[in-house]
Amino acid sequence: MEPDVTFIKDDCVNKKYRMRWRAGVSGLMCLFPVHAENPPNAEVTVAEYEAEPLLDRTKFYLHGVEAGLRYALAINKMNRLPVIYCQPEQLALSSKDLVMLVDNEIAISPDLAVDKDVPVAVVLLRALQRAYPSAPR
Repeated sequence: MEPDVTFIKDDCVNKKYRMRWRAGVSGLMCLFPVHAENPPNAEVTVAEYEAEPLLDRTKFYLHGVEAGLRYALAINKMNRLPVIYCQPEQLALSSKDLVMLVDNEIAISPDLAVDKDVPVAVVLLRALQRAYPSAPR
């Protein structure tokens, strides 16, 4: 009776592919910068926004905030709760629209000229409330 060598052979093949996979992942990790001194914050403040308003990460952040607000708005409508603003359902806001709304809100709000630590998410909400006010109940 001969020993079963298929298990040993398969294990060696798996090790070879695991080593390649680990080397590939390690190589990919080197491509991305590590933020050891200044870790990225999930929240963007007015000061950070004013420094770099047109960065892709800022635009993605604004889209994420706007999507979350839209979901909250839809849930409030379904549950017949008060809505915080009334954006038309057929209106899709682009990155340019969101940046314009935030820029206008910063320009017309005197409190944002003083307090630069306000999250841009709050500024966007205020801008959407100003652009698409909800009907009084």
